[in-house]
Amino acid sequence: MNSVEFIAEVIQKSGLLPESVRVICSNNERQGKGRKSNQKKLGDDYPIANTTDNVKRINFYTSTSFEGADLYDENGKVYIVSDRRKSHTLLDISTLVIQICGRIRDSKYKTKIGHIFTETRYNKFLSYKEFKESTQRQLSETKDWLNAVNQMDDRNRKKTINLIEHNNKSGLNEMYIHNENNRLEIDENLINLDIVNFKITKCLYQHRVLLQHEYIRNGFNLTDEKLAIYSDKLAENPKSRLSFKDLFDEYVMLRE
Repeated sequence: MNSVEFIAEVIQKSGLLPESVRVICSNNERQGKGRKSNQKKLGDDYPIANTTDNVKRINFYTSTSFEGADLYDENGKVYIVSDRRKSHTLLDISTLVIQICGRIRDSKYKTKIGHIFTETRYNKFLSYKEFKESTQRQLSETKDWLNAVNQMDDRNRKKTINLIEHNNKSGLNEMYIHNENNRLEIDENLINLDIVNFKITKCLYQHRVLLQHEYIRNGFNLTDEKLAIYSDKLAENPKSRLSFKDLFDEYVMLRE
């Protein structure tokens, strides 16, 4: 689960005791003004652990470890949790999920994983195809403009770049365009990464069927599927605290 806030919330609401929990995340001591460190979010009773520490009954891992660390836990069962409210928890099936599958080296359950997620289908965004076409069209236009600037003679090119940087209080668009020895260069890899991120956060998790198809496309076999039915929980205990949004989303799903 790539969110320390979510991990802390699960520990608190589930009443998990320190002796049953191990949390591995970045030990970020320095934070911006008004922001808590990860240790502060977890509380002093749940110290941030290392991969070499003994495993416990419940082990939480953020991207600090699931993107490359070797974990050892013979009884370790993998569950990935994705929260639609936190885009950094929506993981790409073809890369990060496959990496996660191989993190626990010696588990007797390593051929199976569980993925718990919430759908984002009620948000209205451009389709992946529209976003990709729009981005690529803008990239083509921007490259034409960069070529025109870079073909100027040295004196006029420097003046033009200085004028752009002066009018842009933050300088050039540092994510994509940068000044390289008085020539404008564009990083297409970052633009392609934006397209991939859009596909992950705005499309794949839009509906469980889309996510299922992505798993199948990447060679996974789907087993059982369970939906959270909030009205069942309410029927069992009329005093249950459920959000109106969850109940309304369920109503819309049933209507469909």
